[in-house]
Amino acid sequence: MKTHKTKEIAKLMTEKQDRKSIVVSTLAEAEFFAAQRDPPFDEITYAYHLTLDKLTQCAELLCQVTQFNLLIENDVILKALQSYPLPNKVRWNVYVDIDLLYGRTGLNANHSKTLDFISRVAQSSNVNFLGLYMHCGSSYLSQSKDETVSVIKQSVAALKELKQKIEDLGIDCARVSIGSTPSCSTMVDKIFDGIDEVHPGNYVFYDAQQFTLGSCSLNEIACSVLARVIGHYPERNTIAIDCGWEALSSEKPCDPGYFEKFGFARFRNFPNLKLLGMSQEVGKVTTNDDSQLDFEKLPIGTKLELYPWHSCATAAMHVKYFVCDRADRSSYLSSKIDMSGKTSAKKSSERQLTDDQLNEIQEAFELFDTDKDGFLNYHEFKVAMRALGFDKSKADVQKILQQYGKDSSDQISLESFIEIMKEMVLAQDPKEEVLKAFKLFDSDETGKISFKNLKQVARELGDEISEDELRAMIAEFDKDHDGEISQTEFLNIILGPSSS
Repeated sequence: MKTHKTKEIAKLMTEKQDRKSIVVSTLAEAEFFAAQRDPPFDEITYAYHLTLDKLTQCAELLCQVTQFNLLIENDVILKALQSYPLPNKVRWNVYVDIDLLYGRTGLNANHSKTLDFISRVAQSSNVNFLGLYMHCGSSYLSQSKDETVSVIKQSVAALKELKQKIEDLGIDCARVSIGSTPSCSTMVDKIFDGIDEVHPGNYVFYDAQQFTLGSCSLNEIACSVLARVIGHYPERNTIAIDCGWEALSSEKPCDPGYFEKFGFARFRNFPNLKLLGMSQEVGKVTTNDDSQLDFEKLPIGTKLELYPWHSCATAAMHVKYFVCDRADRSSYLSSKIDMSGKTSAKKSSERQLTDDQLNEIQEAFELFDTDKDGFLNYHEFKVAMRALGFDKSKADVQKILQQYGKDSSDQISLESFIEIMKEMVLAQDPKEEVLKAFKLFDSDETGKISFKNLKQVARELGDEISEDELRAMIAEFDKDHDGEISQTEFLNIILGPSSS
């Protein structure tokens, strides 16, 4: 669950399971999924090493979930579990973390001290020894599918041998759990014989790293970041995009060959581009084959799709996803916005909200859902609409609530709110909205946008645009050559010549 952290994808992942069992990496995730009721999750494994300060949270989850499991590897935590007061007949459920070849965490599968520790776990009065848990992280170090298969075979063999030794001591080892996305994506016949559970996570999205490891094809990568070209620098043979480490994460690809060719991410449909570097909000892009960038094919506003190196890290940088099918994705990418804001893609027969409009609607819902129950009541709904520029009368609000409210109540869900606001937003006269934007530039109310106006707006937005660039922007659209942009010229920039 740590890759996506959403109830919707968790539901898809477990819909064919009779017993809904999931693995999480944080207690926040555990608490989130424990609170779900559609569906409820029967078993949650917290596959991360405990610290003493987390015992109380774990004890609460132990009583909240049908089965809540922990991962341990040392006597400090074992003794803390043994001494922690639990309700009558309640016991801790634990896996022992096992390592082979990787060297991150876990007890060595081949070491005699591992058996000694498992014996102490099994003898504990308030601890239920479930079995063995191995991450199989060494599969990430493989250079080919054959190497990955070799790693799996060694890991499975070591776990089966350890299980046999445990059972020879008269200890029940009910479960042997193993997995990583590379190992579980390389499905060789009978390779997991003797294994009770596999626990990959990244496979729900995949990423450029998994493609490099042979786990998936490029078309199977479901997680991407959409960025726009925001600057041209022919003298450096680079472009700037509005995508820095705050959007992708700062994780550097561990494959030197990959990083040398593609940099921090891989561009979909542009295999010769390289994400050379990133600041917090800006990415620097060049070519990876010493060729010159074709700036005409990448005008300001061009949308570029990036496959992250590690989708888990990238997903953790965002608070929401936009879900689309392949057709939707193609339409997003075909819409190129130049520096004037004019869309060059063909208009569809049905108008749609822009990404910015949708974001604004969703943010308004989240802001005014003050009790965070996933619904807006009458007052929250009215204020949210007003914040978006729609001041409706009490009668109008009540009418909308009757039509869209949950079970004919005064509760509006996010889905209904988006539907309602979409209808209102798209019903607006685009010319009227553009003229409102014009007034924001025309701060001195002269009826025209001057160089001074444009410079002031750029400064307020924090855009580092030179005076020459600002003058060039005016000159490009100043059709009457008076050195300023009139309302008519502004409308032509945004909506096209036919608008005026």
